[in-house]
Amino acid sequence: MILCDDRWFGYHGIGRFAAEVINRLPGTLDYVRLGSPLSPLDPLRLWAVCANRAPSVFFSPGFNAPIGRPVPFVFTIHDLIHVHAAEERSMSKAAYYRGIVRPACRRASYVLTVSEYSKGEICEWSGVDEGRVRVVGNGVSAEFNPGVEPKRPGYPYLLYVGNQKPHKNIEGLLRALARADVPEELYLVMTGRLGRGAASVADRLGIRARVTELGFVAPEALPQWYCGARALVIPSLYEGFGLPAVEAMATGTPVLAANRSALPEVVGDAAVKVDPTDVDSMALGIAEVLRPEVVQRLRSAGLQRAQRYSWDRVGMAVSEVLGEVSGRS
Repeated sequence: MILCDDRWFGYHGIGRFAAEVINRLPGTLDYVRLGSPLSPLDPLRLWAVCANRAPSVFFSPGFNAPIGRPVPFVFTIHDLIHVHAAEERSMSKAAYYRGIVRPACRRASYVLTVSEYSKGEICEWSGVDEGRVRVVGNGVSAEFNPGVEPKRPGYPYLLYVGNQKPHKNIEGLLRALARADVPEELYLVMTGRLGRGAASVADRLGIRARVTELGFVAPEALPQWYCGARALVIPSLYEGFGLPAVEAMATGTPVLAANRSALPEVVGDAAVKVDPTDVDSMALGIAEVLRPEVVQRLRSAGLQRAQRYSWDRVGMAVSEVLGEVSGRS
């Protein structure tokens, strides 16, 4: 029996991974369903649950793990942003990663991750041998395809999908949009809401009226926004994977991506890549990704690239790891 931590389900990257993978696991499954995986008491709670239910393996799609090693376990570190991004660090997060996550890497049967970039960071940070860190990747749902009816808000737009945390580089994106040699009627449509700092930047640049804030967008509505966009922009300073880039490619939407962290690995040659710390580089990239000949090339390359990313493949890869560990116990 596999004990799965299904408490990560939700409208975020780990949540998507959790739902897609756990729903594809074969055999007999049991679920934690007790408290929050982010609680300071969760490592002790997981120890008790594992010791009491005695599964052949415990699997978490997130970065939580039990104290000790009550049973063989496999957990998932999607990235190390809480370690490496100053704006995402705090004393409590640092203590958790140092005292819980890093020792858990050494006790786990395997650590799963989503990109070779994240694997390299995890091995260097934890000291774990690379053979015990498995890259299982991410996938894209069938709902993201070029046949979806596009959103038509009445103006051409670039699309940004994600949160507004500092490493997402929204202020840099706004400065680049203001500087780009593009028609003034080109909008930036964003999920979520602008933070106070980004809103202030947009006001100062005189482009606030060209920014549409969508707030929460239900997953079933996202494909339409992708299909209607002139391009997806993902200017992050740090990404462990960058799922919106794959979703955009799967719909045939051109992608402009930062040339940092895992993004070059994910998009390959199917995107315009820019230096996210250089506003001029991003501004030139915005103009380039809209050129007709570039649009045609990226649509074709993106659709082909997106075929690499399948939730069935991810589920199979995770199942193979869990099956290997279960067979040992």
